[in-house]
Amino acid sequence: MKNMLINEPHQLTAGLSFESELQENGVDYRALLEAFPAAAYICDTDGFIRVWNRHAVHLFGRVPFPDLDKWCVCRRAFSTSGKPLDDSAFPIAHTLLHQQPCIGKAIILEKNDGSKRMVQMNTSLLYNKEHQPFAALCVVGQPGVMQPSNNGSAGAIINSTSEVIITVNNDLLITSWNKAAEQLFGYIPAEITGKHISGVFQQADVFPIAANEDSTATRQHKRMNVHCQTKDLRTVEMDVSMSPIIVADELQGYVLVARNAAVTAKLQLMAREGEERIRQAVAATNLGLCELDVLTSYLKLSAISRKIYGLPAAMPVNMHVFYSRIHPADVNQVRDQMNLAIKGINEGCLKAEFRIIRYDDDSLRWISLRAKVHCNELGQPERLVGTISDITETHTLMEELEQAASRKTIDLQRSMTQLERSNKELQDFADMTSHDLQVPLKNMLLYADIARTHTTAGSAALPWLNKIVHTVSRMSTLVDDVLEYCSLTRETTPPATVDLALILQEVLDDYQPLINAREAIIERDVLPCIKGVRVQLYRLFHNIIGNALKFAGQPPLVRVHCNALSRTEQQLLPELQPEHKYLRIRINDNGPGIDKHLSERIFDIFYNGSHAGYSAGTGIGLAICRKVVQAHGGLITACTGPEGGMQIDVYLPAT
Repeated sequence: MKNMLINEPHQLTAGLSFESELQENGVDYRALLEAFPAAAYICDTDGFIRVWNRHAVHLFGRVPFPDLDKWCVCRRAFSTSGKPLDDSAFPIAHTLLHQQPCIGKAIILEKNDGSKRMVQMNTSLLYNKEHQPFAALCVVGQPGVMQPSNNGSAGAIINSTSEVIITVNNDLLITSWNKAAEQLFGYIPAEITGKHISGVFQQADVFPIAANEDSTATRQHKRMNVHCQTKDLRTVEMDVSMSPIIVADELQGYVLVARNAAVTAKLQLMAREGEERIRQAVAATNLGLCELDVLTSYLKLSAISRKIYGLPAAMPVNMHVFYSRIHPADVNQVRDQMNLAIKGINEGCLKAEFRIIRYDDDSLRWISLRAKVHCNELGQPERLVGTISDITETHTLMEELEQAASRKTIDLQRSMTQLERSNKELQDFADMTSHDLQVPLKNMLLYADIARTHTTAGSAALPWLNKIVHTVSRMSTLVDDVLEYCSLTRETTPPATVDLALILQEVLDDYQPLINAREAIIERDVLPCIKGVRVQLYRLFHNIIGNALKFAGQPPLVRVHCNALSRTEQQLLPELQPEHKYLRIRINDNGPGIDKHLSERIFDIFYNGSHAGYSAGTGIGLAICRKVVQAHGGLITACTGPEGGMQIDVYLPAT
């Protein structure tokens, strides 16, 4: 085994030193390891792999390096749940650390070629003549239930596997019989040891005739299918691997490792069925697979990938062919993204959408490529594995949707332009009408007032003249309010810091004659400063305070209260922006209040207040208030207060 598996000088030195220690402790590792049909290897107490069989080389994909490879030769290892394993989680590390075997530990190995395989590791300690552990054995087999090992190195090796292991001498007489053989055939070692192998293996003619015929054929490994008979006379078909035991270049007998042929066939069938299910699942998704060898630039494409590209099945493909079919406008972008992924940018992930020109018919198709770069144990990029899908129909649909959205956007912009033009015309009309109406109204008011002055008291015409003066005055006020409402839409004054306390004081000063006349009581908090337009905020308070004084009881009581809105209170008002903080300015009077179903309508333009005891107004004052509050990013509401009377709540952003 040494000559066949160890090729490098540093491997040879480490291997020979460890082999000497094994031989000094009575371990015939050559025959034992080579007898296994599965991978088996031995690690020293530091975990470095020192001795192995040919099946281990096949499993690992390369020869281990004794001073480099530790615990197991693989690119990565995972638990059955897919979690990566660190060094301490390997079964052989557990055995060396805790001084106890690890039986039936299932893990997933990833080889250098990217393939993954679930295996079952069975590890046991090897003891020297002083019964001190000096090495650990690992047998890698298919997942299954493993038997505990016996004490002693030879017993641990033989009993650490669920495979049937039997040794015979040159005359084919049974010399050892492990627990798996005992369970399968029903014979205990005392019943079967010393008997000819033909008592169990009915086709004894497949074995070497006699060991004294020392020929090349007797020293070769042999695999055969044999019918065996159990103690209870059942016939079991077994796959048998027969390996010679050679000590000091002399044939000492054979090791037979047997597996139930039915179980093996079932496992093979399950593997084929699993592969077929995976193939069908991939085919159902209509995804093509691709694998790039970074070192050789050889590109392996699945049948679906070749169909997408229009490539013949037998045509070899490399990156030159891959890039040559990409649309010239996209090829540089794809090449750059590929190079970035290989360099490890974005964790080696590649996501690209591009156009290709099919090989067979030169048709243009849109392709989606999703891939991941895999590195070797040294962190060097080795393979790029991914999927290819044809997204032409999806891309075409997206283009159609984008075109439709673009047309809708153009139509919307055209409508917005027309609406802006219409609004401007309406504003111009309102301005013109308001100004033009003021002249005849003022003339009418002047003539009516002159006529009323020259009319004697008690004349029948005097009441009618008074009504004319009142009506014309109200009409003039309405025209002024309409003009003010329209001007709010065109307001371009930038916001500045405004002291609401000064605003309120100016409003109260303006209404001082009315306050004195009605003996009104004003209660107010100190209002803060905010960002806003001073003229608009003045009009807001002027209209609200004016309504409170005019429509309150006798004597009028007006309360102005201000507080910061809590987060809980703000959440109850979805119209407010959650990222802003707000002030609530509450104005209460002792008037008749308002019906619930009218709390929103009173802010509509031209809706007069002839309800619940209110006298008719122009119907524009509160509409102006709502427009001012909305222009400042706030909210205004109205309801009947807890103690009766009107309650106006104004919510404005705090500075």
